[in-house]
Amino acid sequence: MRRLGKRWNPLHKISYPILGMILLHFLWVVRADLGEWTLYATVSALIMATRLPPVARHLPRFRQRLASR
Repeated sequence: MRRLGKRWNPLHKISYPILGMILLHFLWVVRADLGEWTLYATVSALIMATRLPPVARHLPRFRQRLASR
């Protein structure tokens, strides 16, 4: 991130549409068996959901609760 400097943010933002294209391509490839694709799509959606502001605000508290157990 340090080495890329100002270019880091645009590069990071383009990763979201790229993930969508990857999932679409994978869907086209595995049309017959959607189980594996569904797994990848679900994991990707959960990871991307952590980037949403309402979810991101609650993550530090959630991590603290897990650490205190």
